[in-house]
Amino acid sequence: LYALGRRLEAHGCKAESLTQYARAVELYRGDFLSDSWSDWVVYRREGLKDQYLAMLARLADAALAEDDYDGCIVRCRQLIEGDRCREDTFRTLMVCHARLGQPIRLRRWYELSVVQAFAPSASTVPRRPGLPRPRSTDCDHSLTEQASLDLQPVFRELDIA
Repeated sequence: LYALGRRLEAHGCKAESLTQYARAVELYRGDFLSDSWSDWVVYRREGLKDQYLAMLARLADAALAEDDYDGCIVRCRQLIEGDRCREDTFRTLMVCHARLGQPIRLRRWYELSVVQAFAPSASTVPRRPGLPRPRSTDCDHSLTEQASLDLQPVFRELDIA
């Protein structure tokens, strides 16, 4: 289903590709042969998980683009369950809650990102004193530094910056 969704997406059939991704995500039941540590199993398991996370990210992005903030939140929470080091996903969650008028939920996701997940990049951190400061962790941030959602305007709008 992932490969079919990618082919449909490549041919400009976005709605159909999202349908395939949603079907595949619904079928996903967790890590492939999670009790085995044979090399071939680990590589297959990680490959399948990468596909699962990629499909969730596409579904979350599509929901956000359609202003379906509740749907986007559901997909983002699934993404974080699969990979807690996705700064872009935490940002998207914060944007959704901001657009839903839920500054307390925005702040809670920010706090979770700081306390439990990673040291956020500058565009995620509000500048207001008193909010938790990032701690260093084992998450790799080389990819998240280029994330597309800058939260500073959201923080300013909600008087959090």
